[in-house]
Amino acid sequence: MSKIYLYEDENSIAYRLRELRLDHELSQKELADKINVTHSQISRIESGETKYPYVNIIVSVAKLFHVSTDYLLGLTKITVPKS
Repeated sequence: MSKIYLYEDENSIAYRLRELRLDHELSQKELADKINVTHSQISRIESGETKYPYVNIIVSVAKLFHVSTDYLLGLTKITVPKS
């Protein structure tokens, strides 16, 4: 059975996580290894199966890709807030 991905919603964490990962040319496993989570956790977030990931995952992804958590959560289209 194939998975249905929720990439059509550009404000979803699934879409933004996948886009950031692909922009940095990382596989799901490589991303998972970099932030010390399992490949399946990344897969479930990207597929939309996990709608509310753990905060530590969101923070780790934001730090790794140098984006704000607000961007990942779809609260803003700006990747990094102005200082």
